[in-house]
Amino acid sequence: MFRLVGAIRPGDAAAAGARTARRGVCKTYDRDKLSQLLFKLLSDAQVHRLGRGPRGPGEQWEAVYRAARGIPLSDGLQLSEVLHTDPGQLDLLLGCLGSRQRWPRMSRPHGVLVFVAARIEGDVIVAASGARLAVEGPVAVFGPGRGNMRTGPFIVAVLVASLDGRAPPVPMKAFAQPCWSAEDILPLDSARERETLNILVRFQAWMAEQGYAVGITKPLYDRAKYYFGDKDPDQVVKPDFEGTVHAVAGHRFLRSL
Repeated sequence: MFRLVGAIRPGDAAAAGARTARRGVCKTYDRDKLSQLLFKLLSDAQVHRLGRGPRGPGEQWEAVYRAARGIPLSDGLQLSEVLHTDPGQLDLLLGCLGSRQRWPRMSRPHGVLVFVAARIEGDVIVAASGARLAVEGPVAVFGPGRGNMRTGPFIVAVLVASLDGRAPPVPMKAFAQPCWSAEDILPLDSARERETLNILVRFQAWMAEQGYAVGITKPLYDRAKYYFGDKDPDQVVKPDFEGTVHAVAGHRFLRSL
């Protein structure tokens, strides 16, 4: 369960407003609930797999919506009920939140926008469609080292929520993860990985001409148990990419890259 916002207790609203008033871009990467939710959504939608997962905008966003139906935000509330995938639909999302009669007891009105961004300009996220979305609170951008990438494309998750349960919901915070392209939301860690993936895709096409199918996966979580088999490995293993090679005729497994 991804409890993105909780209930507001007396006196919390002013503190929440003060925290949100600090606008700007976070320089550190923190796996908070919003980023965890985005990774869960992309993982369940299988968009991090080339050769086995959905490809192209239509298939990928259909897979995202299907995955959202199985992700609970709180008791009785599924992500699919409050998810929109276009920042231009903010008013539509706000209308959806306003028309909902009841919210879970330990929550308050909130929804999520997930979309592709071309770039980030301070506290404004510029979508690939050209729509601009101002975020009231922090915009965390994943990137190597200081996490200071600003040029996309990114796959972005924005939490839209009411500060005190009574005020209109606003874009409160956002998390941006680099992705392969504006048309393909396979998540990556950096611009260098984008270049590497382009090389791997050319290799994939060349191998197809030789009669072999190559599957490419971008691991989203620690893979130590997969590689070492220990119950509690003492190290974190997260390769940039994993690959498999199969003979096309019969799909006989040959080896891992």
